[in-house]
Amino acid sequence: MQIDDAALVIAGMAFATYGVRASGFMLAGRLPQSGIAARWLKQIPAAILVSIVAPAAVAGGAAGLIAAAVTVLTAALSRNLLLAMSAGVGSVWLLRQVL
Repeated sequence: MQIDDAALVIAGMAFATYGVRASGFMLAGRLPQSGIAARWLKQIPAAILVSIVAPAAVAGGAAGLIAAAVTVLTAALSRNLLLAMSAGVGSVWLLRQVL
């Protein structure tokens, strides 16, 4: 790949990225702001996060599952994201040492 080809590929990726982001902003105003569809749309980020984290927790064995439970419990009780992440990382490290 020559420099001209690389510049063309980079420009194409930049254009595609801008197009996706701009279309998201343009369509956001047309989404429902109330009702069942709005409630459903508000749950999508959490569902995506769970679909990414759950397989990793299961693949981590007992240590991963227990650490995930510690993280969720810490987040629910403290409502502090940094504390929950620290508790999860610390507990998975400790559990991997012990188990």
